Parts: sequence; C-alpha cells; structure tokens
Amino acid sequence: EMPLLVRFMTAQFANGAVLGLALVEVMLFADAFRLASLVGTSGREGAITLLLFGQAALYFGTAQMSVAVMNLR
Repeated sequence: EMPLLVRFMTAQFANGAVLGLALVEVMLFADAFRLASLVGTSGREGAITLLLFGQAALYFGTAQMSVAVMNLR
C-alpha cells in the first residue's frame, strides 16, 4: 500500500500526462504550426512522434503534480 501523498502525486501526474498527450494529438491531427507535416517529412517519424508525446507527457504531468502539491492545505 502506497502512502496517501505518493498516490495523490501519482494520480496528479497521470492527469497532467493525459492532458499533454491529448494536446499533442490535437496538434498533430490539426497540423498546428505544420507540426504533422514536419514530422511526416523527417524520415524518422516514429522516433520523433515518440519523443514529442513523451516530452509532452513529462512536462504536463510534472506541471500538474507541482500545482497540486503547492495547493495542498
């Protein structure tokens, strides 16, 4: 059984990561900033897409977790 604070932080990180993944998906689908075109013509589509999704999940997850922890009372 994980401590309550660790479960809270893990849940908040997961929420932020999902938001980050959704944002990247929308950006690729809508070709915002010609992102999908750039990735598609790079020759390393899989690696770049994996890196893009990974970074978004990490950044948004960390930001969500940080905000949630700072708002604890």
